[in-house]
Amino acid sequence: MSRGVAQLNPSQLTFLALDPRIASVPLTDDQVGVLGGEIFYTALDPFKFSEAVLIDEKGSYYGEVEFKLDARTPGYVRMQSKIFSRIFGDFSPSKGDLVFSKTGELLGIMVDSRYCLLVDNLMGNERLSLGAGFSSDQFKATIQSLKNRYDSLPSDLR
Repeated sequence: MSRGVAQLNPSQLTFLALDPRIASVPLTDDQVGVLGGEIFYTALDPFKFSEAVLIDEKGSYYGEVEFKLDARTPGYVRMQSKIFSRIFGDFSPSKGDLVFSKTGELLGIMVDSRYCLLVDNLMGNERLSLGAGFSSDQFKATIQSLKNRYDSLPSDLR
């Protein structure tokens, strides 16, 4: 894992309990310091505004987007399908884009071009050891567990 010239070799990859497609790397305070990253807090009231700020995964584009609740997909919001208002050109959301509240709190992560997973915690479900602790048996079991969880998602989210 690298950011600028800083590099880390994480020992573990965790897949969020909220959605099997979202992976995270647990970091210590020292590792955060080495990478020089910014900590974002999750939104306590994600529905305070019906609009959010979407930032593409590279941080190149951002714009406002309206979202709607969808009873078929609890824990997710559906983004409006139009091209979004933007600052630096038209763009549409895509998997991996970050979604923030208008007050700068993290709302979630786009899991595809239509749905945003509302991230209210970073609890992991599956954990995969990396580096010296890597096990091919653990890898196979983790992939199977992720597939099973993905297959159980509502059809609109697959």
